[in-house]
Amino acid sequence: MTLETRKPSIKAMTGEQSLVDRDLEQIKLLRIFHYIWSVAALFIGLAGIGYAVLGIFIVTHPNRPNEFAIDPGWGFVVFGCLWFLVFETGAILAVVAARMYQTHRGYWWCFVAAVTCCVASPISLPLGVFAMIVLNRSSVKQLFMAGVRTR
Repeated sequence: MTLETRKPSIKAMTGEQSLVDRDLEQIKLLRIFHYIWSVAALFIGLAGIGYAVLGIFIVTHPNRPNEFAIDPGWGFVVFGCLWFLVFETGAILAVVAARMYQTHRGYWWCFVAAVTCCVASPISLPLGVFAMIVLNRSSVKQLFMAGVRTR
C-alpha cells in the first residue's frame, strides 16, 4: 500500500490545531511539574523548622559562652522561620497554580507562581523559566481568556 492510496482515518490537523495541541500538552506538563514541585517544597520547607529548633536550643542552652554582642541562636530562629515561610508559601502557590493550569483560569496567578519558582530555589528555576516561556505565548493567553477546561 503506497502513501497515495492510503486514506487517513483521522482528519489531518492544520497548523493552528497542532499549535493548540502543543500548548495544551505543555500546560499539562506544567501542571504535573507544579504538583511535584509543591510536594518537594513542602518537605524542603520543613528543614526550616529544624533550623528554628536548633536556634531555640542554642538560645536556651545554659552552659554556652556569651562571646557575641548578638546571640547567634536568634539568627538560626529567624533564618529557619523565613525558610519555612518562603517554601511553604511557594508550595501553596504551586498547588493553586497547578489547579489553575487545569481550568485555564488565573493567568496572572500562574505567572506569579512561575516568578516565585524562579526566586525560591535553584531547583525550581527551570520550572519557572519554562512556565514563563509558555505563558508568554499569545495562543496560551487566548486559551486562558477562553477558560477551556482540560483533564
